[in-house]
Amino acid sequence: EKWDGTTVQATKDGVFKRIDNLRKGASAKRDVKEEDRYRLELLDLDSEAHIKQAVEPYLSVFQSLDAGLCVYAEALGQGMGGGRHVAQRTQYTLRVFDFARDGEFLPFREVVELAERYKLPVVGHCLVDLSAEDV
Repeated sequence: EKWDGTTVQATKDGVFKRIDNLRKGASAKRDVKEEDRYRLELLDLDSEAHIKQAVEPYLSVFQSLDAGLCVYAEALGQGMGGGRHVAQRTQYTLRVFDFARDGEFLPFREVVELAERYKLPVVGHCLVDLSAEDV
């Protein structure tokens, strides 16, 4: 099932959204550095009602994150992500897909462990240990 969603980031200091500085479909997107293409904005959840519904149950968890820890999640529900895939339900939630510590992304196994530690829902996944011979 496809849900509408938007990516959010959260630290102990608040919930943030990455904003694209270039218009949709702009060919310059391919040639510009990431720091020039995007800006990060602290969200005023009172003016972002759909995102607020998705993240509100987790705000106290975000406030308890260790210093330097940032969680990346997809906020899901109706009215988010451009409305291409309107959810049939009115349920709002989020799914964690990454963590960074002091600006460095963590291995996915650690992402899952941190999500479990903080009792955050994580994207569907299957962890498998592979060797070079397995691939």
